[in-house]
Amino acid sequence: MSTFDQKKFLEALNKIRKQKIPNCSFCGGNSFTLPEEISPIILSKDLTSMQLGVSMPAGMLVCSRCGHVEFFALGALGLLPKEGDDCGGE
Repeated sequence: MSTFDQKKFLEALNKIRKQKIPNCSFCGGNSFTLPEEISPIILSKDLTSMQLGVSMPAGMLVCSRCGHVEFFALGALGLLPKEGDDCGGE
């Protein structure tokens, strides 16, 4: 099973921004924590029956000052195994 690599996640974010992570969009804080886990964002077309099903794995940055959470789709950052790749890690 492949595990979440915090270092690769931060490298991917910095590559997109081409600079440091910006201040928190909610409180203006400039310190973030990076949980060791990923979050599944549940996807549904129906608001009345949200169920476990299709999900999107996301990495998170959490503002250390106010707790605001920013989610980033790991697939869009190129951090998910490609179809047919060995998921056993490196």
